[in-house]
Formats: sequence, C-alpha cells, structure tokens
Amino acid sequence: MLILQKYLNFFYLLCREHYELKKFRELSATSQFSKQRNEALQLQKLNALLNHAYKHVPYYKNVFKESDLLIDGVFELTSLNQITALPFLRKSIIRDQQYNLHSDDHNSRNSFINRSGGSTGEPLYFLQDKLYNINNIANFHLVKSWRGATPYDSEITIWGAPRDTFGDTKPISEKLKDFCRNRIVLNSFKMSSQDMHHYIELINNHKPQIIVTYAQSIYELAIFAKEHNIPIKKQHAIHTAASTLYPYMREAIKSVFKCEVFDHYGCRETGAIASECSEHNGLHIMMDHTLVEVINSSGQPAKTGEQGEIVITTLDNFSMPLIRYKMSDIAIMQEYKLCSCGCTYPKLQEVVGRTTDMFKTMSGDVITPIFFKFLLGVRCNHGYIESYQVIQEALDLIIIKIVKHGDIPKEDLELLEEKIKVVMGDTCKIRFEFVEHIAKTETGKFLYTISKLSNKEER
Repeated sequence: MLILQKYLNFFYLLCREHYELKKFRELSATSQFSKQRNEALQLQKLNALLNHAYKHVPYYKNVFKESDLLIDGVFELTSLNQITALPFLRKSIIRDQQYNLHSDDHNSRNSFINRSGGSTGEPLYFLQDKLYNINNIANFHLVKSWRGATPYDSEITIWGAPRDTFGDTKPISEKLKDFCRNRIVLNSFKMSSQDMHHYIELINNHKPQIIVTYAQSIYELAIFAKEHNIPIKKQHAIHTAASTLYPYMREAIKSVFKCEVFDHYGCRETGAIASECSEHNGLHIMMDHTLVEVINSSGQPAKTGEQGEIVITTLDNFSMPLIRYKMSDIAIMQEYKLCSCGCTYPKLQEVVGRTTDMFKTMSGDVITPIFFKFLLGVRCNHGYIESYQVIQEALDLIIIKIVKHGDIPKEDLELLEEKIKVVMGDTCKIRFEFVEHIAKTETGKFLYTISKLSNKEER
C-alpha cells in the first residue's frame, strides 16, 4: 500500500502540479544566487506588478496617478527602496474599496476568492489567481526542502480552517487528493482528549517525513502527551505556522517529539513570507514571492534590530495586488550575513507578534504578549491552569479567563495579580473568570491574548 501511495503521489504531482514543481526547481537554484542578483530579480517583478496595477486596477490607477515614481505613465524603479514613496494599503481600505482593488483582467487569470478570519473578528475577502497559487506552492515546497522533505514525502497536517479541513463533509475529491499527496489532514478544531490520543497514535504509526501544524496545536499535543505520559516516537521534522512560536513552546515540542522544530511566517492574504532554515537563526524572507519592509512608528524603515510593523507587497498576485500592505504584525529585521544553509535570502530576526496583541498601560508603555504567555503558561502555572485567555478591556482593566484543573490556590491568584500589576501599573484591575471552555477563532486558532484597544485602532 505504501509503495502504491508513493507512486500515486509521484504521478499526481507530475500530472497536476507540473508548474509548481518546475517553479520549485527554479527556486532551489535562485535561492542560492547572490543577494544582489536576487534583489535585481525582485525589482524586475516589482516594476511589472506596479505597471500592471496602474493600468488594470481602478484603485491603484487613482492612487498612483500623482506619484513622482510614475514617468510618462510607466514605473521604472531603479531601487527597491523607492517603494517607500508609495502609500500604505490598510485593511480598512481593502474593506472599503473591495472591487476597485480587483484587476479588470482577473477572470482570464483564473482568479478565485480567498479570505482570512481576521483577529479582529472581521473577515477580509480578497482575490488570488493561478500564478499566485503556483508560486506560493513552489515556495512552500522550497521551505519543506529546508526541513528535509521533498514534495513526494509523507506529511501529517494539523490545521484548523473549515475551508481546509471540511469538518465531516470533506469531498471525495479532496480525500483522494490527500491520499495521492501522501498527506493526512487532522482538524485542530477537534482537540479533545480522545482526539489527541488518536492524533498521537496516527503520528506514531505513520511517522511522517514532516508534520505541518499550527504552533499552538502541536504545543497543546506535546503538553498533553507529557502530562499523560504517552510516548511519542522520534519524528523527522515539525513545521509550525499560524501563530508565534515562543522559545518555551519550541523546547516543549522538541523534548516530546525529539526532532527539530522549524518556524514559518505567512498568512492567507500573502502566502509564504519568511521561514526558518536548519541554522535556526532568523527566518529567510521568501523574496521571490514577497517584498518585505519593516517600518517604525513614523512610517520609515526600521533600523536593523529595531522592532517595527511589517509591510508586504505580493509580487505574484496580479488579480488583486497588495502593494505596501500593512500586516498589523511586529517583527525585527536581521543584519544581513551569508547563511550556512546556502540560501542567500535576507532574514527577519523574529516575528514578535501582532499589533492587536500588544497591551498598553496608563503610562503609555507597550507590553508584548509573551509576558502573559510566560507568566500563565510557565511561571505561575502549577498544573491548575488547563487553558487561559488574557483580554485587555481598557487601559486599567485586564480580564483573565481560565479553564482550571482543580482548585487554584488563592495565593497563586494573588501572585498572578501582583506580577501583572508590576508591568501594567498598580491601578490596573485584574478580574479572573473561571469558564468551562475558551472558544477558538473561526480558523481554529487559539488566541492567548486579546487587546481590545489595539483591535479598535486596527479597524
């Protein structure tokens, strides 16, 4: 059966994904070109995108007509840095403009609708097309090759979007596709004790070449296996995505699954953005697919090593170009140096989190979510906290929802309150709410922290 499956996998990819594999082979070579050569290729793609957007997308036709970069109706940028002269694209603009952001030739490009759940609870709808899809899949094949997996290798995916997992009504065509691709898809919506026992059994029996998963899902699975003393066979590689992989999460996952953990950064709107290689020192920016900027609070390029907001330009989506799209994510650009893995792409040092995760104090300080995740997940968790969610309702009000395992000692709650007030201020009120269940987002993600103040600003 395994031999048959590998042959089916090979022929399926050969027949149905010829262009993706061709692009993957191209990326395997170009990712090792010099940085200067790849920047020249990136600039060429950027100019093609800008000229297409100006001619075929009503929103950009209007926005770009006064740009100093437009000479006789044509963009001919000579430097990637020149893009900073163009305006930002915000989520509010995408919602307001909608069809004006669609290219007038998108139907001929085999466009399709995609959407993100939106951490603010407001879904974002956008178009993508065949060219985008080919390049995005090829970039993911490249990323998997950094983990020691080929497009033909076995894979277990733990994902959560209903449009991906289909619940109990997954079409036969999709089941066949998974079989031919040698892939098992598990639903992160269903993470009960029974489900997690089943997932661990599948992982042990199949021992895939790669596990592709939400960071929090594999972390929950690791903690469950550890707490219940369930042995897990040594795995080959784990690829985490969809949320920040914090150091304490990485260590827990590594210790249970006994393999390397690779972080990946991407989103529905743009696809692959940056990914970790075998060096585990930063995330290579997928520069053939996206142009990444990190900007400071003044809207200017952040210095190397300085936190800033990520701005993305998608280089392969001509049906609905996202040009200087503000992601609401915070990251740090790494100082450039050649990587021992052979890839010459520049790196993000780390993705810190979302602007919507950031908590604010009465004095104006900004507190990153890792403080609360470490405090409740590690420092003050003595086995009584099964899951939690920290919500900033106001500058002086923090609500902590807790699904508890047994009774939490009063002194533990007092210690939590004391530690939080150290960073949030003595006047901040801390309210504990003990609940039976904490809901995930519609894409199956679990939000450990929510700042309602930041959410309002994003909208």
